[in-house]
Amino acid sequence: GQPHRVAVVAGQSAALLGWPGQQVDATTTLDPVRAGGTKGSGVGTAHFTLGSQSETVPLRLASTVPEPSWWWRLLHG
Repeated sequence: GQPHRVAVVAGQSAALLGWPGQQVDATTTLDPVRAGGTKGSGVGTAHFTLGSQSETVPLRLASTVPEPSWWWRLLHG
């Protein structure tokens, strides 16, 4: 189908204790999102690591993913 960009936001905050200049490693894992996915639905995780500390934060849709138009549905049945 037609790809759409939808913003993703953190579902909660994360806290790591560090010193100025230390680098925090961050990785994200995103799940496939179907048309009609509703605002606030879980779509993956963000994982932060600093030394031996780590935090995992759920990622959520910032808005609802648009459904295909009736025209697209007619042509792609």
